[in-house]
Amino acid sequence: MRAQCNYCPANYARDSNTNGTTNMNKHIDYQCKNYHAKLAAADPKQKCLIKQASITSFTTSSKEGCGSSLGLGIFNKEDTRNVLAEMLIVDELPFRFVEKRGFRKFCRVGMPRFDVPSRRTIVRDILQMYIDMKTSLMKQFKERKVRVCLTTDTWTSIQNINYMVVTAHFVDKNWQLQKRILSFTQISDHRGETIGKCIEKVLIDWGIDRVFTITVDNASSNNTVILYMIRKLNSWHADSAILGGKYLHLWCCAHIVNIIVNDGLKEMHESACAIRNAVKFIKLSPSRFEKFKKNV
Repeated sequence: MRAQCNYCPANYARDSNTNGTTNMNKHIDYQCKNYHAKLAAADPKQKCLIKQASITSFTTSSKEGCGSSLGLGIFNKEDTRNVLAEMLIVDELPFRFVEKRGFRKFCRVGMPRFDVPSRRTIVRDILQMYIDMKTSLMKQFKERKVRVCLTTDTWTSIQNINYMVVTAHFVDKNWQLQKRILSFTQISDHRGETIGKCIEKVLIDWGIDRVFTITVDNASSNNTVILYMIRKLNSWHADSAILGGKYLHLWCCAHIVNIIVNDGLKEMHESACAIRNAVKFIKLSPSRFEKFKKNV
């Protein structure tokens, strides 16, 4: 029993017990010039015959007269590259992931027509994707005159660098609540005026001039932030803030609950410390931990 290539005269022994499919795979992947020439000439926007598991491009001449099938599929290089960029974003993968040997081998076998981009190319793709999405969102804000609610938070990293995030919450044309991170940036300090200027810059950059509320935590510096933003919004036009910003300030519910819980834990500090010390004592020794698991 032999398998005949559909694209050239090559044929290979096809006894599954002794020969396997390695030779046929290698022929399709690396040796058959007619097959790769046909793929290169195909219009990527059109339906084309693609290889399934590397060996379906061979028609077998078994006694039953059965042949392996060809699969219909649509392959588009640009769409595949965009999905690859989205994968890096959604799964929070490093840019160098596209240069790893295992991933490149997977693409070479699974998608031989796809040229895997370099790390620098994928960075440019992701940056362009961000610019396109930002332009689309800015257009939506401008055309629909969207009024947004803002949430913001600041923190200091283990490298002692100050960061700030600004998120917009709004209702789209389908009456669905949406949220988008508008800015994630480094700031010099946590003073109220510094934070207020950063929020002002974000609003100007995105073309947003209508704000409903700004939600912040209970830090005293945030009172300065709100007063600064009320002055700025009222100076833009009368419709920038509701009732002149009287209800602009919202306190973060989660932060308030956190403060309440921490204050409550202080009342049971001794009991909580005893439990923590017991857990630490058990986990410090693998043998003690095993004994604990057996007896619990």
